[in-house]
Amino acid sequence: MHIEPVSPAAPNHQPQLASSYGQVALTFAAGNSIYFGSSTDQGRTFSKPTKVADAEKLAAGRHRGPRVVILKDALIVSAIVEASPADGNLVVWRSTDQGKSWTRTAIVNDVPGAAREGLHAMAADAHGNVFIAWLDLRTKGTKLYGSRSTDGGRTWSKNVLIYASPDGTICQCCAPSLAIDDQGQISAMWRNALGGARDLYVATALDGVHFSDPKKLGDGTWKLDACPMDGGGSQSIKDSQLPPGVAMEKSFSQNPVNRNRESAKVRMSPLPPGIKAHTSHGPTAPR
Repeated sequence: MHIEPVSPAAPNHQPQLASSYGQVALTFAAGNSIYFGSSTDQGRTFSKPTKVADAEKLAAGRHRGPRVVILKDALIVSAIVEASPADGNLVVWRSTDQGKSWTRTAIVNDVPGAAREGLHAMAADAHGNVFIAWLDLRTKGTKLYGSRSTDGGRTWSKNVLIYASPDGTICQCCAPSLAIDDQGQISAMWRNALGGARDLYVATALDGVHFSDPKKLGDGTWKLDACPMDGGGSQSIKDSQLPPGVAMEKSFSQNPVNRNRESAKVRMSPLPPGIKAHTSHGPTAPR
């Protein structure tokens, strides 16, 4: 599958996919614009991309960029864009004609500029409920906040604090991830910064408001005074025969002989039933 660049001045980048109701949805950035394409043949071919929106400045790079979910009667795209009076607002657009046209519906963060780190995740359930989580900077230190829509992305709930690290911040530049199972349970996963370690944690909620106490993934810990630039990923899976939870992490060791020597760890830990967690690797960067 190949999609031609939509602009000669800016490459297509930061693609994100969603699949449901016989459709594969694609969103991506090109410069400061957001685009959408779709497939009805399991991703073999995609429609010509349509423009969702132009932004004064779009957060896109290092896992920043637009996200998409498919509902029974609508498509939703989200992205963090610059907007007055402060930069870094999480904005949602909605389409009811298979992505041909788009309407901006809401700014999700209820404190202007609070989403300016540019990292977020979005997921939907089978009943049209949508949840968004993002790295939030409304107060000192990076925290994980969220918001829920129960009307297909038209309106959004008061922002809720999912997690605040007792050390003052979670990992400042690792994207969170979300999964929602068949019972509507929301699982939010993020990389923590706690006790000098950068481990993955998960918290769950059925109502999108009252999240459980966080649980660390893995039976060890990753001591690291830097940001791995990757928060992993999670997905809901049906009738899984996998072990209770699997997460894989790769990191670059800072070796004076070979600075790009790669090491890998496989970690096992309990996850909510039907939720699978995974991570990929990227260069570490002091933060």
